[in-house]
Amino acid sequence: MPDFNALLDADPTQFERPPLVPEGDFLSLIKGRKFDKSAQKKTPYVRFDFQLIAPMESVSQEALDGIDLAKAKPHDDFYLTEDAMFRLRELFELVDAVMPSTRESIDACVGKQVILTFGHSPSQRDPNRMYAEIRGYARAEV
Repeated sequence: MPDFNALLDADPTQFERPPLVPEGDFLSLIKGRKFDKSAQKKTPYVRFDFQLIAPMESVSQEALDGIDLAKAKPHDDFYLTEDAMFRLRELFELVDAVMPSTRESIDACVGKQVILTFGHSPSQRDPNRMYAEIRGYARAEV
């Protein structure tokens, strides 16, 4: 938990925008999951949090300069609607976490490895600002 008083008392010019996760593929670990609802439509979803383990060959060494992958906190939301459940099924299959129920399968994903493909897109609020997003998943050969 951050010390909010320390943050409030700090010099605001010391805070830098974190660098973007470079585009390409990363071996990753599914660190955790959390259930929530979207802010606007209140659609239920499960959020998976990932830890980046190592870049794959598709990531250039130059793009990694000055980036501490341990500080990256990527996540992805999977909506719990009939039309979107196929995305979860595909993830379960990739990480060998198909169980008798969706709930059990979600829990079984935690601790599994998967390859995440990152891309960069402009922010909707400020098109001059880019953000990294997960664009795809692949089976991690363990």
